Amino acid sequence: MSNEPSDERIDPALERVLGEARELLRGATPEHAPRELTRIALIDDDGAIWHGLLETLGTETHDATTARRLRIAARNDALDAEAQLRADTAHHENAPHWHGLEQELLADAQLILGQLPKTNAELRALSLLAGRHAAPDAILILGGREKYLHRGMNDILAEGFTTVRATRGARKARALVASQPRGEVTPESDLQSDTILNDRELGGPLIVCATPGAFAGAKLDLGTRALLGVLQQPQLVTEMGHLDGQDELNILDLGCGTGILAAVAARRWPTARVTASDRSLAAVTSATATARANGLDDRIHVERDLAAAKVPPASIDLVLCNPPFHDGLAVVEDLAAPMFRGAAQALRPGGLMLTVFNAHLGHRQTLQRVVGPTRQLHRDAKFIVTLSIRAERA
Repeated sequence: MSNEPSDERIDPALERVLGEARELLRGATPEHAPRELTRIALIDDDGAIWHGLLETLGTETHDATTARRLRIAARNDALDAEAQLRADTAHHENAPHWHGLEQELLADAQLILGQLPKTNAELRALSLLAGRHAAPDAILILGGREKYLHRGMNDILAEGFTTVRATRGARKARALVASQPRGEVTPESDLQSDTILNDRELGGPLIVCATPGAFAGAKLDLGTRALLGVLQQPQLVTEMGHLDGQDELNILDLGCGTGILAAVAARRWPTARVTASDRSLAAVTSATATARANGLDDRIHVERDLAAAKVPPASIDLVLCNPPFHDGLAVVEDLAAPMFRGAAQALRPGGLMLTVFNAHLGHRQTLQRVVGPTRQLHRDAKFIVTLSIRAERA
């Protein structure tokens, strides 16, 4: 393996991938690098692989011919990570072409480099897509923290590739390397799952669509179930009755996932304008499909957005929010704080926010401070549901 010094600024998982890619290009791995490298696909790269690989290839200094023929495709699920990479590469001749998790991302790719996806479903879709659409000599290198790796990931990659191996670990991270795409697999049917749910909390049958990587898949997660249950409480129905008479009711499903809350809200308030927003590309793709499948696509506007940044200030009457506390596989308890600040900006004075969160988190105090007076409506062993009223602006 490479003896190059570690750069502590680079994510260890991406460092492992970049180191393995460099070894591959130097002919120091069991796999053979493509003779003429023209197509690269990046998966959830924060810029480390893009910069490091171009430096290794020499395209930034003297090899203009290689630079002109090299095409880089990229996919970032998180909007903030994509925005950063777009900004870093905007004026470079090898700026990435952006795609979702789809055929165009992997078409004829010779090197597929990046982070291991956060779910097995997403990894399987990537494996199958690459196995069918990448170049015959394609090599896939995906990195992850060792504590999140499991043997089943090798088996999933083996669905799309003949050979799979793990690299040595460094800085508590390692990479999985897959080669020899199988070619005959057909992944298109695996890229979206649709389920008809008829849970009592939904108020009727609902078609839920989920692309790989969307939170909870095509299911009703327990947190959303808890929030919907509270929304049907007679006391709350009475308290929120003033919303029924509003001519221009605006509702925001903040962190929408597959769009279940947005769909239920659109049915509950038939004249309301509903916005469903999420930073995740998988989420907004899923929410768009859910709205369309239920005939609500003319009522629900789906927006890929970061913490309601694109929502006009003081324009929202009701926010529904089931915030995450995982970033990929890592637990990050303060992920919700920017969402609460965004909700506070989006809500009109006197507007309402219904939030569900895990019972061990201290979100009620944050909501009280950031949004306004907050009270608990429901608590069980796992979840708390609160109602916040947007305070008057100073």
